[in-house]
Amino acid sequence: MKISKKQQQLNREAVLNCAASLTEEMDFSKVTYKDLAEQTELSQQGIYKYFPNKNAILKEYMIFKISSAINAEENIDAQSMDERFELFCLNFFEEIGNHVKMLNSVLDVYVTSPISLSEGGLQEGRSEFISFMRGALDKDMESTNAIDLFVTEALWDAFIGLCVYWCRDDSLHKRRSEKLLSMTVSIMKELINTEIPKKIAGMFQFLVREHVFSKFHKLDELLDLGEKGDKS
Repeated sequence: MKISKKQQQLNREAVLNCAASLTEEMDFSKVTYKDLAEQTELSQQGIYKYFPNKNAILKEYMIFKISSAINAEENIDAQSMDERFELFCLNFFEEIGNHVKMLNSVLDVYVTSPISLSEGGLQEGRSEFISFMRGALDKDMESTNAIDLFVTEALWDAFIGLCVYWCRDDSLHKRRSEKLLSMTVSIMKELINTEIPKKIAGMFQFLVREHVFSKFHKLDELLDLGEKGDKS
């Protein structure tokens, strides 16, 4: 019997939530497809079709939580960049809930491990986050592609840093993490209100124009030398 796309998505979410719950009881490395099948009442073969390996479970879990945090927001058009970033982070950590070990497993594999490069890291979640934040950035400052790139990449790095700290925060109700988030938002807001992003973007554009485009003749020389070396 053919499974509808809606049911497939529900099955995937069931596996992700089950994996997160089991990871709180044991290390993620010890969670097996058999465990997931027993808990979700899905077949192991069916789970393999959704997630060909366990790292795929971690990646989709993070992407799913990022999407959920973004979609939880209403009236986003009225939000400034700092408001949008803070609310996104609060929504994200609420989505994670008590699944600290699961988030930590994601970070271990896709942030602090070489596999983050070989498998593309969290590119899909990162792209969705950056697109979401760019919508607010345009209202906060005169924006260019270079400024967008600088600021949104800084916000993504700040978000990942908050995730890492949140996993190790043992304070009551994660109070220290909330305080760190408020401090991060204040710093980012001050950054946006200064001319620093524009200056950095301008410096980058100057370097490209003056030290790359203007040096094409040297590139020609290097290529000519390469051709001579090949002929000899």
